[in-house]
Amino acid sequence: FVKSTDPTFNRLLKLEILTSICCKENIEIILKELQTYVKDKNCKFVCTAIRAIGRVADAAVDGSAQSDSHTSTTLALDSSDYSTAVANTCMEGLMHLLICSRGKSDTIVAECVVVLRQLLQQNANNSN
Repeated sequence: FVKSTDPTFNRLLKLEILTSICCKENIEIILKELQTYVKDKNCKFVCTAIRAIGRVADAAVDGSAQSDSHTSTTLALDSSDYSTAVANTCMEGLMHLLICSRGKSDTIVAECVVVLRQLLQQNANNSN
């Protein structure tokens, strides 16, 4: 995973790699890891981690984060329930971050709003 001693470009590259290897079996681990990254002191890294959370939710909804194995996760068993659960988990985490970040960093708040808007729009499109 990403270490605080990694140079910034390595940290950003590792985030990209984490989101690209996301699958049903490791999505919870990756989301927990991303949850720790949003607490970092580097605002640029936090914003990139927020966007990565959005990409993980996108992957789950698009089906690219699912696999053919029948491994059960704590999120859900059915594929539609699974993608909804992942999206909801991501949105809840981003809402919590949004509430905690108010007054601290406008950039982080703005990034949370952008990703939340994207997830809400995607959720609305998938409901129709």
